Amino acid sequence: MTTMNSSRCSRLVGLFLIAAVVVGAVAGTAVAIDTPNENVPQEAEAGQKITVSFTLTELYRNPQFTEWSLGGQTELQNATWTIDYRDDLGNTVDTKQVDGQDVTVGPFRANGNVSDLQVEVTGTVPRPGNFTYPENETFMVAKLTQKREGGTSNQIDTWSIHHYTEKSKQAKNKIREAEEAIHSAEDAGASPSDAQDKLENAITFYEGDSDADDFNNAISNAENAIDDAESAESSAESRQQRNTLLLYGGIALVGVLLIGGGIYWYRQQQDDYSRM
Repeated sequence: MTTMNSSRCSRLVGLFLIAAVVVGAVAGTAVAIDTPNENVPQEAEAGQKITVSFTLTELYRNPQFTEWSLGGQTELQNATWTIDYRDDLGNTVDTKQVDGQDVTVGPFRANGNVSDLQVEVTGTVPRPGNFTYPENETFMVAKLTQKREGGTSNQIDTWSIHHYTEKSKQAKNKIREAEEAIHSAEDAGASPSDAQDKLENAITFYEGDSDADDFNNAISNAENAIDDAESAESSAESRQQRNTLLLYGGIALVGVLLIGGGIYWYRQQQDDYSRM
């Protein structure tokens, strides 16, 4: 049996204690503000004006902050924030409205009459800077932070959604259709290499300079990939049907030969019997 020397044991104990302190510190600063009601779309088109909203409750618990301010960040353009202060009966006691992509509202005090907040941000969806496939392009629609003057800032939550242009969505959908067509052709036993090459070209155009011509080229290549894949699938199915017919025909021919041979043998036996 091997034994651990005392210096190594001491180092391990020290590391364990440090890890425990770090974990305890992180757990102690966890934000427990609830967001029971969220109104956030999954996606939005660039240039579209949207509104997202959140309800914040449990404002002064874990950690026990008696006073703090709300920080809000968004990548929405021309953003306007509207914050309703509500009492424990759900009545709005005050409303603040501020403009900007990075704002601070408050402070809120535990000994006041504000028990929850209704946060709403309205703005224009930005255009994606880069397009990649198959990932969806996303932007930060809202990030809410609990701030204390002279103290630490704790993130409440961050919300991101998919954004797109009309052409980029058309191109991505057509590329997905091409992928499905290629998979269908492969399942049918085809090897649609030409379709695969055109699909890769479509993806390259999609991830190009992100202008209308690139998306149009992506759509065109994806459509050609679909045509090639469907043609390859049709040929594979026809080949499979032909092989099936040949197989059944061969089996039928063998059956006919066996039956014919059996009849011939039987007649031969009858003729031999008559001559006897």
